[in-house]
Amino acid sequence: MLKKNLYLVDLQNLYKILKELKEYLDFNLTYVSNSDLIDQLKKNQMDIKSTVYLVSDQFQKEFQKLEIFGQTLFLTKDLMSIKVLIEKINISFLKLNYNFQSNIIIKNYKLNINSKLIINDKSSIKLTEKEVKMILYLFNSDKPVFAKELQKKIWNQKENLETHTVETHIYRLRKKFLDVFKDVNFIISDKLGYFIER
Repeated sequence: MLKKNLYLVDLQNLYKILKELKEYLDFNLTYVSNSDLIDQLKKNQMDIKSTVYLVSDQFQKEFQKLEIFGQTLFLTKDLMSIKVLIEKINISFLKLNYNFQSNIIIKNYKLNINSKLIINDKSSIKLTEKEVKMILYLFNSDKPVFAKELQKKIWNQKENLETHTVETHIYRLRKKFLDVFKDVNFIISDKLGYFIER
């Protein structure tokens, strides 16, 4: 799950209210003034996959000129309950997460977790949930992964069981990549384990 960050732009009073409710919120709060916004954006662009900006509508035109990544909510002058506002913020985080899961780049492929598809310029492969998890785990690992580790992390099985299930899944996944993409090197194995090159 991505870490969620809400930036309140020139909304100091609202920031104070939400800060008092922090224990009931599942996102981080940061207040930023209009004048400090550019510097904050430069520092925090690494968080774009999980950032929502809450901005006063009087700043809307200026804000739209900036190159902003993430979701932006403009707070209108209409009175809105805190409950409705928090619902809108949470919906924005859900949209961000959905969009992020639709566009994960792995080598020269795009993995869409939502539809369980991996595609390149010409073709696509429908994946199982286990295949998606296995691809993500191998791609995000800093080192090769043994079958027993995959068995434990993806299948939640104890290490003393046989690893045939993992090996069979990897064989089938490699075959899909060979048949559809003509890619023999998507999942590589050596004496240290399985890995996907970055």
